[in-house]
Amino acid sequence: MMLIFYIVCACIIFAGSGVIMQLNRLAIYRRRIIRHFAHINQKIPFILSDNQEQQIKQCFLKGISIQNCIDEL
Repeated sequence: MMLIFYIVCACIIFAGSGVIMQLNRLAIYRRRIIRHFAHINQKIPFILSDNQEQQIKQCFLKGISIQNCIDEL
């Protein structure tokens, strides 16, 4: 019985860590794009619109490189 409990716990932890890693990769991807645009407009703070946020998520999910995503934006 304990073996089944340990296996279930391990699966839950493994799935949870995968979700956290995916969110972390998306945050890094987003941060690099924002850093690129902030570097161009150094005097004005750069804020993404909701449409741009969605487009970044779509680029990330499709596996498009950061430079290509910047070109699309």
